Amino acid sequence: MGRYVRELIPTAELLAKISMARQATNNQAQRQIKCPYCKHTAFIVFEDTRGHVQTKCKSCGREVVFDVLSMRRIKR
Repeated sequence: MGRYVRELIPTAELLAKISMARQATNNQAQRQIKCPYCKHTAFIVFEDTRGHVQTKCKSCGREVVFDVLSMRRIKR
């Protein structure tokens, strides 16, 4: 049985916001945040990301809340 996927066309205003966000992150460093249970890449953050993020791992299915600032790598 096929799944029904609803597809909407974004407004011009939303497309402009997406374009501005993409341009703002062009020169920023990215880092991958891994799921603490299965070590699968849960999501990617940019260097200006702050605060808490809740996500569900696509691999193991567990929901995890991350404090993005405390997940930074320590440079030695």
